[in-house]
This record gives sequence, structure tokens and C-alpha cells, in this order.
Amino acid sequence: MKKIILITILISFTNLFSQIKEKNKTDQNIINKSAKFLLEKGDLESTENIDSKISIIEIVENKVLGYNEVGIYRLYSHKNPSFTYILLKRNSKINIVDLKDFSKSFKKTINFLASSDFEDDKKIVYLEKIIETYKNNNYKDKIRF
Repeated sequence: MKKIILITILISFTNLFSQIKEKNKTDQNIINKSAKFLLEKGDLESTENIDSKISIIEIVENKVLGYNEVGIYRLYSHKNPSFTYILLKRNSKINIVDLKDFSKSFKKTINFLASSDFEDDKKIVYLEKIIETYKNNNYKDKIRF
């Protein structure tokens, strides 16, 4: 009997902390817009079975799309090689930023952060993660087919 109770508790904790979230209409619209963007950039070949082809992950908290109303996300396809883009999300509105043009993308990000309610410490962490993403994109060494 103790084993059954223990197993039930473990399953409950696993479900409690998992990031499985049912997509709502807003999330699906964001995924579709993101897929279209990646298709235009050449980082995606088709939008069929899109959920298995792209990821949209919050850049600081590593949460999947749908948990935060406002946030900055990494957007990337599972194609290799591909680049990681920045997705700025405020409720149902998004702005996808290509870090290749770093000055322009940095200004967009600064404006987004300035208009947010994030604490200054979190804003700094966001900027650090974006700079890290830019460096990891390694634009000069990736060969595109």
C-alpha cells in the first residue's frame, strides 16, 4: 500500500512540474507566424507538422511558449544549420528579431524592455542572454545550403 501511495505522489509531482501545456489560439497563431518567418529566412522547408520542426523557448526561464504573457523567447528550427532568432512577446503581439543586424535588433530589444515592467536585474539578464545567442549564431562560420 505504501508503494502505491509513493508512486501516486511521484506521478503527481512529475505532472505538476512538467512543461506540457495545451496550446490556445494565441499560441498557435504565434507558432504559425514564427513558422512563416523561418520559412522566409530559409531555416524551414515546410510548415507541415510544425510543432516538431521549431522551438520557442523563453530565453531566461526556459519555459515553452504560453506560460508568460510578456517575455523574450529564442526561436529556432530543428534544421541544421540554422540560426536562433529572438521573439519579443507581449500578450498576443510578437516581434521577431534577426540578430544578424545587431544594432537594429538591439534597439528593438531595448525599446521592448524599456516598455516592460521587468525589474532592472531581469532586463540585464535578458540582454546578456541575447548577446550570448548572437555569439552562438556564429554567422561567419555557418554554411547555408
